[in-house]
Amino acid sequence: MSDLDKTTLDLIKDVENRKKEIASLKRPNYKTNCTFCWIENDIKTFLNLHVVNDVEVLISIVAHLMSVEDYYLKAAKAIGVSKPQLKKWQGFLISDWIEDVKTRINVVSLSEKKRKLELLENRLDKIISPELKAKMELAAIQDELSES
Repeated sequence: MSDLDKTTLDLIKDVENRKKEIASLKRPNYKTNCTFCWIENDIKTFLNLHVVNDVEVLISIVAHLMSVEDYYLKAAKAIGVSKPQLKKWQGFLISDWIEDVKTRINVVSLSEKKRKLELLENRLDKIISPELKAKMELAAIQDELSES
């Protein structure tokens, strides 16, 4: 086996291991209903966290929640309420919303990693020599026969 084939095979195995690692991660557990709503510039906006892929939008959600919580605590202090209740947004604790946004950012990050691995896998597939491709196919066939 040539040095190029050995390097290619090592990289293919590395990509496969990383894809398996990503696939083994458990499904995220959200604490809210993930339907976030707020009004900005007289426009009511509804966002489903499950489909938001723009990290900047997710940061804006957290910024909004933090400002609401900050002003809530300042207002409680201004009127002399020493121990205000935990602030909620749409029936869920602000801390739960922030956790869900963090979870969504992790999911987006994993999706991006997965996409990059697929691109790398396609690029590696283009440079596999016919000999290495045949060897890999034979190994796959042997694995299938041993499982039967």
